[in-house]
Amino acid sequence: DPSEEFSALRDFIDCRNALQLECFRPPTVHLPFDGETELACRQKLKLNKRQARRVHEILRLKATDRSNPEQYRDYRLAVKNRLNGPYQREQRDLQKLRSVLDPAELALTHPPVSHEDHMTQLHQEYKRLEAEYLAVIEKLAATSSA
Repeated sequence: DPSEEFSALRDFIDCRNALQLECFRPPTVHLPFDGETELACRQKLKLNKRQARRVHEILRLKATDRSNPEQYRDYRLAVKNRLNGPYQREQRDLQKLRSVLDPAELALTHPPVSHEDHMTQLHQEYKRLEAEYLAVIEKLAATSSA
């Protein structure tokens, strides 16, 4: 993975460029990330799916009224659902392993994580990501007013 400074610079430039596309302007940016958005990013901005989704999340946060509980909740859930994807895949794989490994072997290879611990980790990851996104949004605001 690239350094944090490089990632922040890339996010800033990609977001600044993406603001020229209709799919990243309100109210369209509040819609879930979809194939159309990905295609526009790939063709016009030369972004891969992962970076396009990241840009979408940053610009959606920028357009989200965080004082509106429903709008902010919808945003948080969308990001947390994406962050939860790898955990869900791991749980499906773990279910398959349960059929071939005995409980002792399973405990050695995959120590159990409680639901509360998982939710805490997910929340911490979301807060870290939101802080990164807000830093990019601040830079976008500073350059647009300059």
